[in-house]
Amino acid sequence: YGFDIVVRWNYSNLREFILMAEAWYNKEVFPENEIQYHPESKTISPEPNYYPYPGKPANQIQWGQYIFLNYKFHQLWSAGFRYDFFTDYSLKNQAGYMATNAIEAQSFQISFIPSEFSFIRATVERRFTMDYSGETPENKALQGLIITPDFEKVEYRFFVQAVFILGSHPAHQY
Repeated sequence: YGFDIVVRWNYSNLREFILMAEAWYNKEVFPENEIQYHPESKTISPEPNYYPYPGKPANQIQWGQYIFLNYKFHQLWSAGFRYDFFTDYSLKNQAGYMATNAIEAQSFQISFIPSEFSFIRATVERRFTMDYSGETPENKALQGLIITPDFEKVEYRFFVQAVFILGSHPAHQY
């Protein structure tokens, strides 16, 4: 399941605003993993958030989203911001329980657009990654101490992108 939206406003190629967003949800369920209620014993199996079948595929449940804003403040320049988020509910820790995880990023960009056939863009991104799928009971006990396992990390990235379109293109109006 998913949806996306694009809103664009353009004023004579001098000013422009673009808002783009997308969200999606993916769920793939295998019959042997369905939670079942047993009325005689008032129990459920398998236990929620627990995956007791090693060697068999777990249910795949993932979702993500992004939003992108871009503003062209000059005929040759634009600036933008993008927020991304993704999580995978099918990741399990060493004990078989659902592992907390996510990837979240915020990006700022500036673009120089000298013509309709080229642009140069610089992007700075902060990416936060959290993945507790490698967590064990021993690691969990260490979380309150000064030395903690490396299940969360923050990265800063810098990108430079240059795009030049070469080859034949329609004639210009004279």
